[in-house]
Amino acid sequence: MDTLIGVVPDEWRQVLLGDICEVTAGPSGAMMRFTDDQSAGVPIVVPKNIRNNRISADDLKRVNEDAAVKLVRYRLAAGDVLCVRTGEPGRHAPVSVEQVDWLFGTACLRLRPGASMTGQYLSHYLGHPVVQDWIDRNSSGSAIRNLSAGTLVQLPVIVPPVISQRKIGDILSALDAKVEIHEQVSRTTSALRDSLLPLLVTGAFHPPTFDQPWLRGDVEDHPPE
Repeated sequence: MDTLIGVVPDEWRQVLLGDICEVTAGPSGAMMRFTDDQSAGVPIVVPKNIRNNRISADDLKRVNEDAAVKLVRYRLAAGDVLCVRTGEPGRHAPVSVEQVDWLFGTACLRLRPGASMTGQYLSHYLGHPVVQDWIDRNSSGSAIRNLSAGTLVQLPVIVPPVISQRKIGDILSALDAKVEIHEQVSRTTSALRDSLLPLLVTGAFHPPTFDQPWLRGDVEDHPPE
């Protein structure tokens, strides 16, 4: 069967996203009452928290419990998928059990799949280059790009059997986890280099000998903690 993303098995289906998924836009900005206390309140996911197919808990915004009661419609559940709708439309991530009952912000769309689709598979499907191109072509605005819920529900989605979705999701999620680990190592190594550079070039720290394998670069050992 020929589809948006190419030829797929005949037993798979192509449907519109809105036929199998509830798409909800984030609350209006007027409803957002952020708290300055970062140790309490309900976290709200905004676009900067969505990166590398994951929801980051770094620098989360929060609202107090009283404000969160009025935002109950925008609570997250495991299996949801969040998609950025303003600025960089199409960036996305699945919601894990750690983010259950968090909220999502104005510039996000919440995708809540029905029984025929897993959130993990849907999130990876959104990352397909052809799907990302569709989102880009169907987003509006020039200076600030915007993807509406009414547009996203028209996205053609390929629906394999659920068992196949789970296998696809498991494989790609495992690769995402490896990417994240390597990026963490890269960030740590960069921070170490930036810390050592001014010490080494000013003579404040005596350069080590290069008999450490991780400095020679001939093995995959990581720098010591």
